[in-house]
Amino acid sequence: AALLPVAGLFSALCLACAAFARSTKEGQYYLMPLLLVIMPLMMLPMSPGVELNLGNSLIPVTGVVLLLRSMIEGQYWQALPFVVPVIGVTLMCCLLAIRWAEEQFNSESVLFRESERLDLGRWLIHLVRDRSETPTFSQGIFCSGLILILIFLMNFSLPSMVTGEVNFRFLFQTTFILQVVCIALPAVLMALLFTRKRKKTLLLDHWPRWQFLLMAALLAVFVRPLGYYLAIGIEQLYPVSAEMKLQLDTMSDMMRAAPNIWLPFFLITILPAVCEEVAFRGFVLSGLRRVGHKWWAIGLSSVAFGLVHPILQQQLAAAAVGMVLGYLAVQTGSLLVCMVFHAIYNGLAIVIMQVSEQASGGSVGVLQSWIFSGKEHFQPWVLVVSALGTVAILSWLHRLPYHRSKEEHLQEARDRQFAGV
Repeated sequence: AALLPVAGLFSALCLACAAFARSTKEGQYYLMPLLLVIMPLMMLPMSPGVELNLGNSLIPVTGVVLLLRSMIEGQYWQALPFVVPVIGVTLMCCLLAIRWAEEQFNSESVLFRESERLDLGRWLIHLVRDRSETPTFSQGIFCSGLILILIFLMNFSLPSMVTGEVNFRFLFQTTFILQVVCIALPAVLMALLFTRKRKKTLLLDHWPRWQFLLMAALLAVFVRPLGYYLAIGIEQLYPVSAEMKLQLDTMSDMMRAAPNIWLPFFLITILPAVCEEVAFRGFVLSGLRRVGHKWWAIGLSSVAFGLVHPILQQQLAAAAVGMVLGYLAVQTGSLLVCMVFHAIYNGLAIVIMQVSEQASGGSVGVLQSWIFSGKEHFQPWVLVVSALGTVAILSWLHRLPYHRSKEEHLQEARDRQFAGV
């Protein structure tokens, strides 16, 4: 029974690759990256210490292998609670793979393109000479991959950059290079080279209404407590290793050793809010929206946004926040709104840390007891207000008319036609 959804998943992925390929030989080339992605998911259950738990059951393919292993070993009752998560994740992956294959068959640019031989020089000249107003889907994917490669190369070269004591100065320099050179610069350069309307690409072609900025600020305040508990839940599913905890504590100590509080504030709030939004809600999201589905674009850009963070727990939490940021970008059409949300959301982390570490006397103590339950948890009323406020603002955003791309207009017309049939 477990083979049926897994076979459906691989069949849909191979079918989509076959539809996208212009020849049998090209299709074989596409199968190799697919194999490189799937193989680690199959090999992970063979690693020492990897057992069936809730966190591992949510990993595609890995959860199925772990569940089958537990069943073969006769651990039926231990495996029973994880049957539903494994089936749910597997069926969701099947649905996404089948939908992707369907999109390939519905795309005329895929089905009727010529099987000409690729000339790299002519292709680059074509990209610069025949630029579109906004980036293409492929350019959005390429920008995401380029950012990830640059971050990997920088992390690989970090040990050689350490010449003395690791202090806040070193942390500031490396973070600045990471944000500006590895994240923002590729997006800006690609916007300059490959698009005709750069401001429209980066969602900077108009000043947002003040209501949008206000709602973004309020939404950041409401989402922050929910994001805090989401991070706690992720750490319970995927515990942070002792070595990683030590590294995070070292970074926190370096932040506290800063000459003044404004430098860490700039490093955590302003710099990521500008650089990461320019890249992921600017260039990448604009390119991914050419696929015709805003939620596909928001989801893919959120995954790319999560992957630039250093550890798995931060990646999952950042991807969830990226969904909110992507929705803000689409509904308001302004990158400044996303920057406001991002800066306030990250800045509240510093404020919460400072307030929770203050002595419990005076007005600060009253504020602590009013908002916090202990030093690591919020009062229940804070969570209730946060949830209600988040739902209210997202509902308000949902009612806003937003600017659709040509591909989104075409896809909506096609969906209405199919619904009428």
